[in-house]
Amino acid sequence: MKNIYKIIALSLIVFLVFLPPPAEAATTVLITSGTSWAGATTDGSNITVECIGGGSYGGTSTQNGGGGEYRKASLPYTSGSTVNNIQIGQGGAGRA
Repeated sequence: MKNIYKIIALSLIVFLVFLPPPAEAATTVLITSGTSWAGATTDGSNITVECIGGGSYGGTSTQNGGGGEYRKASLPYTSGSTVNNIQIGQGGAGRA
């Protein structure tokens, strides 16, 4: 019976020693205007970019507007660099 406790204790120690460190929380940046972003410091890995585009105007009471667009991509990024040429469009105007 004592051998089982030794095996369990040894297994727990091995598990805790080789347990990977907890992942860091992701940083979220929301860009709503402007054409550039002074980037963040990263660990050198890619960054994930998610974009949401506005939908279009429907036109008449019998025409529906188009839905907005959503894209997600993983992009190479140099830590601390500035991202230029950002274009933030607007959705279609609503009916009065």
